[in-house]
Parts: sequence; C-alpha cells; structure tokens
Amino acid sequence: MPNSSSNLNIIQAKLFRPMVVSDFVPRPRLTSLLEKGVDCRLTLVCAPAGYGKSLLVSSWLESSERLHWWLSLDEEMNDLAFFLQHLLFAIRKLFPEACQNTLALANASEPQSAKMLSAELVNELLEIKAPFVLVLDDYGFIRDPDIHELLNQMINFSPGNIQLVVMSRRDPPFSLHSLRAQADLVEIRQTDLQFTIPETVAFLGKAIKLHVDEQSCVYLHEKVEGWVTGLRLIALRLQNRDNIDDLLRKMKGGSQYIREYLMTEVLSCQSTFIRDGLLKTSILNRFNASLYSALCHPEDCELCGPECDGQLFINQLVESNLFCISLDDQGEWFRYHHLFQQVLQRSLERHYTADEITKLHQRASLWFEENGMIEEAFNHFQILGDSSSAGKLIVRHRHEFMNKEQWGRLRRLINMLPRALVDGDPELLLQDGWVLWNQMRIADMAEILDRVESLQASLPIEIADKERLSGEVAALRSIQYYLTPPCDGDRVITYAKRAAQNISRYNHSTRGLAIIMLALSYQLTGNLAVAFKVILAELNHKEAQQNTYHTRLLIILCMIYWLEADPSYMRQTAEKLVRLSKELSLQESAEIGKHYVGLSYYCCNELDQVEQYLKEPAAMISKVNVFNFAHSSFVLSLTYLAQTRKTEVKETVDSVVQYAIDTGNTTLLALVDAFKAELALRQGNIVEAANWAKNYEPEPFTTAHRFYVPQLTFVRVLLAQKTPESKTQADELLCRLHDFYLSIHHKYCLINVLALQAVLHNLMGDKLVADQKLSEALALAEQGGYIRIFVDLGPEMAELLERQKKSNLERDYIQRLLDAFTQSRLNVIAETIPASKPVGDMSLKGSVPFSNPLTNREQEILKLFARRLRNNEIAEKLCISDNTVKRHATNIFRKLNVQNRRKAV
Repeated sequence: MPNSSSNLNIIQAKLFRPMVVSDFVPRPRLTSLLEKGVDCRLTLVCAPAGYGKSLLVSSWLESSERLHWWLSLDEEMNDLAFFLQHLLFAIRKLFPEACQNTLALANASEPQSAKMLSAELVNELLEIKAPFVLVLDDYGFIRDPDIHELLNQMINFSPGNIQLVVMSRRDPPFSLHSLRAQADLVEIRQTDLQFTIPETVAFLGKAIKLHVDEQSCVYLHEKVEGWVTGLRLIALRLQNRDNIDDLLRKMKGGSQYIREYLMTEVLSCQSTFIRDGLLKTSILNRFNASLYSALCHPEDCELCGPECDGQLFINQLVESNLFCISLDDQGEWFRYHHLFQQVLQRSLERHYTADEITKLHQRASLWFEENGMIEEAFNHFQILGDSSSAGKLIVRHRHEFMNKEQWGRLRRLINMLPRALVDGDPELLLQDGWVLWNQMRIADMAEILDRVESLQASLPIEIADKERLSGEVAALRSIQYYLTPPCDGDRVITYAKRAAQNISRYNHSTRGLAIIMLALSYQLTGNLAVAFKVILAELNHKEAQQNTYHTRLLIILCMIYWLEADPSYMRQTAEKLVRLSKELSLQESAEIGKHYVGLSYYCCNELDQVEQYLKEPAAMISKVNVFNFAHSSFVLSLTYLAQTRKTEVKETVDSVVQYAIDTGNTTLLALVDAFKAELALRQGNIVEAANWAKNYEPEPFTTAHRFYVPQLTFVRVLLAQKTPESKTQADELLCRLHDFYLSIHHKYCLINVLALQAVLHNLMGDKLVADQKLSEALALAEQGGYIRIFVDLGPEMAELLERQKKSNLERDYIQRLLDAFTQSRLNVIAETIPASKPVGDMSLKGSVPFSNPLTNREQEILKLFARRLRNNEIAEKLCISDNTVKRHATNIFRKLNVQNRRKAV
C-alpha cells in the first residue's frame, strides 16, 4: 500500500470506509436520521465503543448515491498540519483541484496558526459547489485544541453543500448548543444505537446457525443492554457450543464484567497460532500479512513453527469474524475493533515480558522504516520512550524529506523530539538551520551553524558523517556570507566549493543549494563563464536527471539570468522549471519557477500575463519559501497598481504583513514596511513614504538577489521630496550604489540606479549628465526588453525619454517605452473617470499614480478642457488671468507627457 500521495505523507489506510459485514442488520429508523443531516451543518453519532457507529454510517453511505469520503482518526492525528493534510486529501479525492492554498499551508516549513488555516479552508470550501458527505470516524482520539478550532470554524462557516458526519465516543468540543438552537444538528446517541429486541433476534438469526429461542434472545438483550458488540461476542461464543445454557448462567454481574468476560472467553477459544498472532499484532494500529510476519518470527514460539504465515493468519481472522476491520478495497490492511484491541493489549502485558514487548515494537518500527512509512516507525519508538532511536530515524531519512521538499513533515517530526536531544545532535540541530534559511532569518541561521560546529568539535563523529555535515554547514555559510554585508565573493566561493566537494549528488536539495551558491559566487565576482560551466557540468551528470537536483540547477540559471538582466532566457528556463517540478510534485520549486516567469512578464510590461503566474506564489500556497512568497507578492502588487486595481493591491500586501506578524518574522516585516513605502510613493502619498524613510538606514548594502530592493525606494523618496538636501543625499547614495552593483555585477539593479541618476540630474538641471546616465541605462536594458523599470519612474522619465528620442530618431526601443507610458496614462484615466459619467462632469480626483499628480486647480482646468472651453472662457469661469490658464495648461501637458488638450483629456 502506498503510504503517501504526491509529496505528502498520507496514510491511505485511514481513508477507506469500513466494509459492511454480512450479518449487518438494516436499521431504517437510524438511516432516516442520517438522511435528515443532509440539511444540517453537523451530524453527530456519539456513543461508547461497540455500538455500531461506523457500520451504521458505512451501510448508509453504501446505499447512497451521494459523493462521500471517509477519514479514520487515531492518536497519530493529534497534529494540526498532519490532520489537515489527511482531511484535504479526502476532499481532493472528490474534487482534485480544491483547497490548494490550504494544503500548501499545512505542509509549510513553519507551523501555521489554526486561525489562518481555518480562514483559508473555509474560503476554499466555498468554491466547491457540488454536495458531498465527509465522515470523520473516531474523533474522540483528537485532543489538539487547534484541530477543534479548525473544525468549529469549518462547521460554523462552511457552505450548505457539505454534510459533515462526526463519530465519537464522547461529545467533541464543538458549538453543539448553538447548532441545536439553530436546528443545524442531527444527533444519534447510545440510546438510539442500542438494538431493539426485534433487531437482536434478527442479528442472532444472521450471525449463528443455531436456533436461539425468543425467551433466550430477550434475556441476552437485557444482559447486554442492546450493546451491538456484546451480541457479536455472544454469537462468536455460541458458534463453539451446542447449548447456550452454560453461557447464560455465567453472564452475571454488571455490563462491564460481562463485556470483559465475553472478550476473554472469545480469545481463549482461539488456536495457539491465532491467539499468539492476536496478542503480538495488538501493538499495531493497522497491519497486513507482511507486517504480521515481521512481528511473529517462528523462533519466538516453539508452538508456532513454520505455520506462522501472515496471509494464513489474516484469512483465518476474516473467516472467524474476529473483530477485524478491513481498511482498503484490496483486503490488504486491517485493524482491530478498539475494544478488542484493548483486551488484547492487556492480555499481551500478562503473557509477555517487557523486553519481549519492546522487541515487538522494534520489529514493527524496522518494518515500517523499510517500507517508507517513517511516521509509523517513529511512533513505535515514541511508545517505547526511545527518543534517541527516534532521532536517529529522522537523521537517516531527513534528506529524503528535503529532496521531496517536505519541510512541514520534517518539522513536525523534529518538533516531537525532546528539545534537549535536538540541541545535542549536530545533524538534527542543523535541520533548524535549513528551516531558518527558508524563512529569511539569516542571523538566526548563523547562530545555529555556530552551535553545530561546536558540537562537531566536541562529539565523536564518523569521518564520512563529519565531512557530510561540514559540507552542509559550508553550504549554509555560503548563503550567510552572500547575503550578509560586507559581501565577500572569494569567501563565498571558498565555502560553496567546500560544500560541493562534501555533499553527495544524491542529496539533491542540499547539494543543489551548494551549486547554486557556487555559481552565484562566480557570477558575483565577474566569472560568468565559469558559473555557467559549473551549472552545465552538473546538469550533465546522470544524478541530475529529472529529479530535485535538476530543479535546483534550473533555479540557479533563473537567478543568474535575473542578475544579468536577461528576462527572455529567465522565462524560458523558468517555464521548464515549472513543468519539471509539476512532474516531480515539487511544490516549492514549481512556485519559484512561476515567480520567475511572472517576473519576466512584469519587467517586459506584459501585465496581462503576470497574474496568471504569480497569483499562487503570492498567495498562502507559497509560504513554504518566504523569499518567494514575499517577492512574488511585491511584483503582483505593482502589477495590480499599474492596472489600477487598488483593492487587490491592498489585499496582497496585507497578506504579507499578516503573515510576518503571525510568524514573528521581523526580517520579513521590515521588508514589507519598505515596500509599503514604495506603494505609497507611487500613489502620491509622499508623507507616508517619508515617514518610513526617517528610520531607514540604507547601508550596509547587500547583494539583493531578489526583485525588491529597499534602497531604491529610499532614493525615490529623496527624489520626491525635491529639497536641495534630499537631492544631495540621493546623489551621494546613488553613486555608492552604482559602484557597489557594478562591483558585484548586478546588472538589473545597475539599470535601476542609472535610471534614477538620470531623473535626479534632470531635477538638478544638469541635462547633459541626465541624458548620459539614461543612455547608459538604456544600453543595458534594451537587450532584455525592460519596460517597467522606466515606466515606474513616472512623468520625469517620460520627459527624459522624449529628449532621448529627439537625439536618437532610430531608437525603436525608446518609442516602445514612450508607448508604454501612454498606455499607462490611459489605464489611469479609464479608472479615474467612470464610463457612465458625461464628458461635462469628468473628474480626475483620485490622482495619477506618479510622484507628482495634478493639483486641484489643474484638475479643474482639465475638466474644463473636456468641455472644450477656450482659455479666456476658463479664465472668466475660474476668475484667473489668461496667462495663468496657459501656465496651468503647460504644467498639465508636461505632467501627462502630451502636446495638446485632446491628448491630455
């Protein structure tokens, strides 16, 4: 049985509806109650163990045409993310495209709040229109308050097309009183589930061939009080008796005594082979023939011998109907009825020593590990209290999780270990470093690396393991020194080389990062040819074909093309990355690929394509990689702003702010605060942007390997203030930025700096230098076809380009830029002036999204232009002179970069 789906650790045995047994007695009075639940938010079937809850609901669904899915719960599910992964997998079995964002959040590298998860879940459930039934069996095992909160929200706000059926031995902590008051709850309780006398007669008639008279049936019914499992135990006991009188005489005392007596009696009647197998497999929440054979070695029991065959054991269980419940359609996986399992476990403790039981758990763990079911193997070590072995299990398999980008799964297992164990194990502690890297917490990562190196020096570690660990530490150190100023390219190369030498190509994720950093460091130091040589050499290795390592190499190509200002090749590579990542079910890599595709479209001003690629990376689905989530959100926000979709701008940025607050990620919060200043500036709110700039320190400079660079926002704030002091400060900062980006060969940022220098010198009246700087920027940007770098700088840049056009008449690229300015203004006017308004009532109140919008007087004059009034008529209407009208008209034309009234309007 596969234990996972796609890239999630899904235990599929939890997702099958129990088969209806042959002696099941139909109970129309109860199925009619289940039918009523179709119109209610919650159907609750609540009773102690053994009252037939699961079989009742399973029988109802078997005869129903409704879409449905079943999820069986147990102790292992007391983790919000793990529970939610299974819940969503069940829903997506019915609706494959549903709840993608919530699913990704459940598998994120850092735990998400129940509030965030429930909000996303409810929103995505609203998109499902078809009615369906979702069954949660054995909810009584759930103790996690976050899971309770999630289910409460789902019940209270989910659409009416979902019928949620919850089965439990006790009332779940849901809002039951409120649901009752609103007639939104159907309840089936113990008194409802107890067999009536006619149902008892019908059951015994089906279950055994011996005739039981009516008086005996009534007596049995009274003794077991309608307890369904008690009747089944009696049926099993009577199969071995010709006379029921002895059984009836022994059934004395209270119901608890009778239950224990019946269970023990049934167990004592089994063969040594069956009884021994029952006791040993009672430690398992589920089992199959192979797992049975792993536990029940013939050498453990002289009486068993070679007949200890797993399939023979299961066949006899099924034939004797010994409380064995099938968990899949193939009849491969089974579990015991919970009550029966409890009796078996008590008997196991009486008949086997503690060492023998420990050995059983160890064998179970080994089998689960060999079959790729790491969580189950981990749980058996947890039962034994053997945290050390549990930690070693994670160490053996953590690279498998990382290769599959299963950050949430790995985080969940490590969090279940004692913190002292993690802190004392360099390999487990190192995993914290990888998680912190994904969360942009570089300083915290560096602290973890210091502790790992200290542990390595003090502990006896095998040479091979020490080299591998040193390689991983070196890979993360290369990131640290690449992103932490002062940037030292040679130092980055040293660490990246050490990492590449010590990490195997089969450790796809970690080695992939080492090669990323090695190639980035060569690009950083101006050795672009060497960087490409390294990447291509790795791509040619057979270990890099169609796997996570391959995606990592494509990611580094995207990064280098970004730094080298080549969006065309970046897009082609990113599209290949998306395709390969989808084939391999690598969510993180796929979202990174989408980011670079969408970014390339934004840079080239193909805005209609941007949202298609960036909506998912900018949504909750991509928080597995905070870098990607944040910068995708920034690009998408600017796209919405260019399309005058202000509501979407706010929602997108707010989601980043909220995420930073919820996770306590101060690095991300500082970054998004800077970006909010950028948005404020572009919408004419200079005061808000200036308030941010007061507390911002632009130095020291960093390598800026992603899209958004706060230093450039700071420069734009200085330019917008237009004071002599701000211009001087901007000039000095831009000169330092120019030298820095030139030294690290960051062409994209260099284009931005040159363009800003052109605007600055134009404001200072130095047109010659302004034109020279713009010419340099255009020379770097033309080959890549960059548009938005220039359009986003507003009318001042348009004025500069008009001047460049006059002296470069053959420059088609400049004309494309000017055309983009025209289209941008049309978008703004279309948004600002509703189509339903008559021409005579047009208003441009709301501003153009540049740093110098029209004044109120200029807006009044533009409105009168639209009414085709002459200058003297406008002057008379506004009580100003003709010359004043002309001056305002000149300002309007300059700000909107047009030559006449018609084009201005």
